[in-house]
Amino acid sequence: MALVPVYLGDAGGSTGGTTGSFTPTANSLMFASAGCRASASTLTVPAITDSATLTWTEIDATLLDQGSSTRNRSRLMYAIAPGSPAAMTVTVSASNTVRCGVMVFEIVGADQTFLSNFSHAPTDSANPGAAFTGDPTVVIGSLPNFYSTLLGFVWMAGNGGITPPTGYTELTEVGYGSDIKGELIYKTGVTSDTLVWNTPNSASGVILLEVRPPNLPRGQGMVL
Repeated sequence: MALVPVYLGDAGGSTGGTTGSFTPTANSLMFASAGCRASASTLTVPAITDSATLTWTEIDATLLDQGSSTRNRSRLMYAIAPGSPAAMTVTVSASNTVRCGVMVFEIVGADQTFLSNFSHAPTDSANPGAAFTGDPTVVIGSLPNFYSTLLGFVWMAGNGGITPPTGYTELTEVGYGSDIKGELIYKTGVTSDTLVWNTPNSASGVILLEVRPPNLPRGQGMVL
């Protein structure tokens, strides 16, 4: 059975926000993708907390900061839902931001010990490259297992609609004010190593993550 992400909630505001109440599936793999934008100040790393006091662990993060103009920072974290879950909320917070948001979702039945096949772009905050001032194009160095699900998280400065890479499904697209847009995409049976987004926005940060069913052979990680 394919591993399909399930949307749980999102929130955003000038320095963060708190999602509406949701109840996760017992023992599911939960993810929180946070993104923040600033213009004139260095961004702090967005913090993720929740009302159920779960333990959140960082998988990967991005930073686009050329010392002036638009800055973009994102972070992907995970937690394991309790065996007897109750209604809860998730909060994102940061300082020196214009807008900061979070998207929360879960995957049921995934291998919770294999979260090491990930990568991000830009990789160099001092020289991020022109691709990340507009439409991001990301090349995966090593394809995921065919039976895995590849997740893509993108945060962009602006409020224009986001067109996901060809063949990928958009689970959710969020926006806060006119300052920041976030999107989560996914695909199983990945056979192409290039992902191209189409958007009028700018200052993009992208994180890719492979999520596997249990008991699959473990290959090499992705390199962008």
